[in-house]
Amino acid sequence: MSTSTAVRPIFTFGIEIEILVKPKKDTDVYPRLIASHFDPALQPGHGVDEVKAERNRTAIRRVLAGAMTNFGIETSIAGNNYEIWDVKREGSLNEVADARGGGYWAIELVSRILSTDNPGWAKEVNDVFETVWNYFDVQLTKGCSMHVHVAPKPKWEMSSLRDIMKATGVFDDAITKIMPASRKANPWARSNFRDGPEPTDKAQPALKKAFDEVPSKAWGPLFALFDSVKMRQAILLTWGQDRNVSWNLAPLSQCGTIEFRRPPGVRTAVDAQKWATFAVAFVCAATATQSD
Repeated sequence: MSTSTAVRPIFTFGIEIEILVKPKKDTDVYPRLIASHFDPALQPGHGVDEVKAERNRTAIRRVLAGAMTNFGIETSIAGNNYEIWDVKREGSLNEVADARGGGYWAIELVSRILSTDNPGWAKEVNDVFETVWNYFDVQLTKGCSMHVHVAPKPKWEMSSLRDIMKATGVFDDAITKIMPASRKANPWARSNFRDGPEPTDKAQPALKKAFDEVPSKAWGPLFALFDSVKMRQAILLTWGQDRNVSWNLAPLSQCGTIEFRRPPGVRTAVDAQKWATFAVAFVCAATATQSD
């Protein structure tokens, strides 16, 4: 009798967190913000002096990156090939004025490359959020989201990518159900298999047709569509090139990852850890194999 042994895969992953932050005045970083020409009375929003607004955003990013580095999490604001954390400008969010003066400014926290074979990543995320909350109030809008990029070690096999595409179809409705209302039909992270809320949000026709036929024809036609993809370069011809979908495969040709874009914005380390774990676990389960 043979003994079945499971091969434990290793995945690398990275997270991107969009939030709005407002500096706390009673902190030791506040003088550094002022020294960096931060204007605490400036209100973000329509009609704001964009030069001054950008100065505020840059000051926040620089000072937060310094605070994270001082906490032991090396961080920059200049981009770094994902070797360290980065505090980026986030231009897609609507920033929020505050009736008490000042306001909430948009940033994006981008992690370094993390790995499932290093459990210390969870504490690292804890430390990031602890640093943010020590010095800033945090607010989320409907536009805020969290994205998770996942890749295996050492590299993707085509069979695994086909398995992931199949799994996203099988669990598309289930994933939609667990999302908050703002993410169920969000134009920036809609289902890969259904049209979105806007007239221009159209699912790839072949995917949508095969998915719509599942009740009458089962999964065979949809799976056959994915099995017909033999080369990575041909994936987007079937999957579509629109990045604003739940599972974005366009990064495969850029940085070798697949991107899960469905999660909402997060205010806590626990929520960030939850969605990162979900994305990695989903990809792991979709590609799991056993050898005798």
